[in-house]
This record gives sequence, C-alpha cells and structure tokens, in this order.
Amino acid sequence: MGRDKALVEVDPGRPLVAVTADALRAAGALEVVAVGGDRARIERAGVAWRADRYPGEGPLGGIVTALGASSVPGADPVDLVVVLACDMPGIGPGVPRALVEALAAAPEAGVAVAVVGSREQPLTACWRVSVARAVLEAGFAAGERAPRRLLGRVGVVTVPGLPAVELADVDSPDDLRRYAGRHLPSEQEPHVPDVPEVDIDALERAMSERALVVDVRELDEYTAGHVRGALPMPLTSVPDRIGELPAEAPVYVICHVGGRSARAVQFLRANGLDATNVAGGTKAWSESGRPLVTGPDPV
Repeated sequence: MGRDKALVEVDPGRPLVAVTADALRAAGALEVVAVGGDRARIERAGVAWRADRYPGEGPLGGIVTALGASSVPGADPVDLVVVLACDMPGIGPGVPRALVEALAAAPEAGVAVAVVGSREQPLTACWRVSVARAVLEAGFAAGERAPRRLLGRVGVVTVPGLPAVELADVDSPDDLRRYAGRHLPSEQEPHVPDVPEVDIDALERAMSERALVVDVRELDEYTAGHVRGALPMPLTSVPDRIGELPAEAPVYVICHVGGRSARAVQFLRANGLDATNVAGGTKAWSESGRPLVTGPDPV
C-alpha cells in the first residue's frame, strides 16, 4: 500500500482498523485494542491503542503484546484473545465468533486459527493466554519471529470453511478494489458509474408508501440506531442475501453517509434490482431531527 494499511479508508472516514474493531465488538469482545501504529489517528478512529513491545520485530511481537494486554479493569481475567490483522476489509463478526467457539470447544489447545486454502493464518486466530503466552514469549526470546512455526508448540485447532469474502486481505490498491471478491464495486475505482440517489425527504415519502429500506452497515452500527423498519443486511452479505430482496419493487439502500450503500446499489442494479442510494445516509436522517430506532430488529 505504501502506507499504514490499518489507516487506509474503505469508506469515507472509516479506516481498516475501524472495520476490524467493529467486527470484534459485534462479536462480543469485552475490549478492542490496536497494537502499534499511529496512536493519534487510531484513537481518532475510535480504537484503543497499546504500544508494540517489540516495534519493527514482526507480527509475533505484536501477538505477544496483545496477549499481555488481555486484562480488562473490573472484570475477570480474560483467557481467550482474538488477534486479527487490520487488512481484511470484508471482515465481520462471524469469523471471530467461530474462532472463539472452536477454541472454547478444545480446552487443551492454545490457539484456533483460520485456514485459507490449505494455509493456517496465525494473524486470524483466537489464542488461549494461559497456554500460549509463555510459549510465544519463550520462542520470541529465542529469536523466532514467525508465529506459524510456534503453532504446534501450543496445540492448534484449525477452523476451515470461513467465508472467503471476509478473509480476503489487501496488499495493494488493486486488492482493495477487488476485496470482496464478489463483484461488489469499490468507490475507490477510478471510473465508478453514478447511481440513482434520493435525499432523506424523498426517502421519508417513499417509506410512507411502504417502500423497503435496506441498511448495509455492520450490525453493531445498525443496533445503535437505524431508520425505522430498515432491513439489516451488512454490505459483505449482500451477494449471499440478494434473494431476500424483491425483484420488481424499489429498494432504498442506506448506510452511514452513503458510500457503502452506493456500492451495494451498483451491485444490486447490475443484478436487475430497482435499487436507489440514500444520499447522506443515516447520519443525514439523524441530523435532520428525525428519530432513529435502537435494537437488533427492523422495528
């Protein structure tokens, strides 16, 4: 990328570190911490920051730092810690949940790792602190820098079959454009065609006629406040759930400010649906004084 990938924006004002943090929070994490990087910018993105104990020493040092930062004030000691690299723009809460569930079901193991193809991914993993921390620290002190070579020493559970769209990482601007791997267009593409849009006044009129509104934000964003009646459908799930949408009725797509929803509209229209973007998104709706509804269901 030529710059810190954690701070690359996948939507205006939403860097990759925030995408990763949102996935962990939605999965039920008690605390989310970014290890290393630009502290001021990461904290501005709403993510707590911890200094890497071993800056410049590679990912194993970051994992050791993360396992050492696993205590939450006022709570019982945390033994299961999910570590995710900040380069998966499609990551959602299902991946960390699956990793935690796999490790919880194997009490003698020290780590549950995602498998992509035939390759284990120690930077997409859930670690058992009480088993893995001492082993990783000893390996690091002995000069090891590759987490993969220490997996066997802590006892590993592999977790295959996770959604490829969520595990796709990005190493270049082209990767970012193609990240979903499911033909969801990226607003970073140089020649993105215009999509039809309505403002929130027009949306309100359409809703009075029982128009369907689809909210493509992450579920934790939706739960925190959504337009009444909006159907939750996170952006990365749209290709798999397109069959839930009406083929011959208009669909209005909303997100936070209009970036993610524009990409969804492009995809839906390319697949024959009458989809329209809501300019300004949920933010404009709220700032106009219109109420938002909280909770996980489309009330």
